Parts: sequence; C-alpha cells; structure tokens
Amino acid sequence: MTQLYTVFDTETTGFTHNHVVEFAFVVMDGNFQIQHSESVLVKPADPIEAGAMEVHGITNEMVADKPSIQEYFEHNPAWESYFGELTLIGHNIKGYDIPKVMNKFRNLDHCQTLDTLALARALYTQGEVGNHKLQTLVSKFGLPQRDAHRALSDVESCIDFMQHVQATKGMSIYDMIDLANNNVKRKKAQLLAALR
Repeated sequence: MTQLYTVFDTETTGFTHNHVVEFAFVVMDGNFQIQHSESVLVKPADPIEAGAMEVHGITNEMVADKPSIQEYFEHNPAWESYFGELTLIGHNIKGYDIPKVMNKFRNLDHCQTLDTLALARALYTQGEVGNHKLQTLVSKFGLPQRDAHRALSDVESCIDFMQHVQATKGMSIYDMIDLANNNVKRKKAQLLAALR
C-alpha cells in the first residue's frame, strides 16, 4: 500500500484565541503526487483581530455565513482517515497549528509529524537563510511565489520546500521526518542539560 501524508495549514483569528478562519490540506504520496486537496473558510467563535486580517486578508464578512470548523469536520468523512492515521506535515505545526489550534477540537498529539520548521532548522543555519520562516525559505531557494499566509498557498509552499530538500539533499520524506524529529529531541536535551 502506498504511504500517504497529510500536509496542512490553518489561518486564525489572531493570537488571543487562535480560532480557525481558514483550513487547507493536501494528501500526497511519497513522490509528492497529490491524491486529495481541500480548502475551506470557516466561521470562528470570536471575531478576527485587525492584525490577523492584515496578515491573511480574511475578513469577518468573508466568514460570516460559513460553517464552524467543527461543523466542517462533522460533515467531512475524510477527517478520520486523513487526520487520524496519516503523518501530518506543515510549517510550525508542532509549535502552533497542532497545540494551539487543532487540539481545541481534536487532539492530534499522538500523530506522527514532520514539522518543516524543525527540518529547516536542522538543515540550514540562520547565517545561511536569515531565518526559517516559510516565506523566507521560498524566497531564498527561488521556489514558486504564492499567495503567502493563505492556507492552501502555504501548504503548497511547504510541499515546494520539501521537494527542494529532496532534490538538493537527496532525502526521502522518511529521512526528513527522522531528521526533524531527532533535531527537536536533541534541542530539548541540550536545553535540559543547560538548566541542570
């Protein structure tokens, strides 16, 4: 059976409540062939903060008549298979999207993940790339310029970055998962050792 992966991203109301306003995911195989793709605007429990609107361009009017994220998943039979069984991939999903957004309505801490932020930090120093933000990596490596800070565009940019890593470093997705997760474990061990 072909190994599948779910690459996802969220856009939110801001940093006060972190409610989802846009959600997108792509299911792909290990050769980056897209098997399924979805993108949806959803109505959050709280209004979108002005600062967040400036970043992603999604207004309260745009989501006023949309379903909530819970309603979206209740009516989406793909939820269980795409987010219960597959490896989850995204940029900063371990630091933001999973713990501060997704876990509010479905705990995903048990899922295997590939956080491409951790991957980028393991592969490139700040001196090489400036910082490890997704759009910085897109610009640094000459990847396709997409509509930054919209969920589906960020998912596609994440996939572009992974394909760049595969092409330049000769790494499979499995290798990327291993490197990113081991790098996080090593950083945590270094931090704990420094605190002792």
